Amino acid sequence: MVGTIDHLRSNLDDNTELYEMSKADEAFDDLAAIEADAAELRKIVEQLEFRRMFSNPADPLNCFVDIQAGAGGTEACDWAGMLLRQYLKYCERKGFKATMEDETPGEIAGIKSATIKVEGDYAFGHLRTETGVHRLVRKSPFDSAGGRHTSFASIFVYPEVDDSIEIEINPSDVRTDTFRASGAGGQHINKTDSAVRLTHIPTGIVVQCQNDRSQHRNRDEAWQMLRSRLYEHEMRKQREQVQQYVTLLEKQLPSKAEMDALLSDINQAGIGRSLQFDLFRPGQVSVKEYYAELPIAVRVTGRYNDIGLFTSDIAHLSRIVTLNNLTLLPARDGSLSLDATAKTFRYLDPEEVAAQRQAAAPKGSKK
Repeated sequence: MVGTIDHLRSNLDDNTELYEMSKADEAFDDLAAIEADAAELRKIVEQLEFRRMFSNPADPLNCFVDIQAGAGGTEACDWAGMLLRQYLKYCERKGFKATMEDETPGEIAGIKSATIKVEGDYAFGHLRTETGVHRLVRKSPFDSAGGRHTSFASIFVYPEVDDSIEIEINPSDVRTDTFRASGAGGQHINKTDSAVRLTHIPTGIVVQCQNDRSQHRNRDEAWQMLRSRLYEHEMRKQREQVQQYVTLLEKQLPSKAEMDALLSDINQAGIGRSLQFDLFRPGQVSVKEYYAELPIAVRVTGRYNDIGLFTSDIAHLSRIVTLNNLTLLPARDGSLSLDATAKTFRYLDPEEVAAQRQAAAPKGSKK
């Protein structure tokens, strides 16, 4: 990626310089060559943009789209039906294959719920951002007074898991129910319990399939949907755990404006243990790529037990502080003296990050 960007930057700089020279010399043949080179560079940029947009490992997979009408009765069902037609038209326009896996019609209009399977290149990547609650505000065609109504419907998009991803499901954790399929019906579909509903008891995830007249095929498709839902559920849990870890780390690293408060906390930790500070001297800040280190030379004098409690207090500060190069020596009146280097860490402000990047940029490069 870095090599590609460097290649683009170098070629753009060369073409810009060549363009200025060709324009001055009125060398129109060179201008045509520059235009051809720019077209090739545009293709590379478009490929980079595509890779940036579809960076999720599951983006190339097929997917399922669950549509659920919210509260609001007929209004919500009609809105859910509108969304279903919208996604079917979108899939048709993109060249995706859309299969209706399950549909529960509304009592008057629209649908209560539906599940469609979308097959095609990067189907999940194109549709994953649709997950969420969709709202519609309109003058209701079902209200004789013509009042404004707000309708809600929830959309959940999850990737189809292929055989290369192992999902372990304990069969005893899944409850299977069969029922008669709903819909327009026919000679067979509404007369047998061909529809299948699976409930994963530990997570409460429910999937159902009734698009086929064969209960066995509906069961197989429902299990595929359940595996995909559990995979997405686990991925979402992992993302939440990572976000919690990042949030915790951000709380442990102060910003530049919070450094004075951190230094005060270190000082108060010593005073609170009845220690005397003989030295408290911040050193030179060492700036890294996205954070900075501030070493502090510390010397405290006091009793052995109080010094031990002081080091424990430092380790349990809400911010990250480490004690390095500890030296414990006897002092006057039977007390002890602790020499150490306390290292504190903080995030760089956006202005500092920008200055770092500007300093690291090659000399003579154009912004």
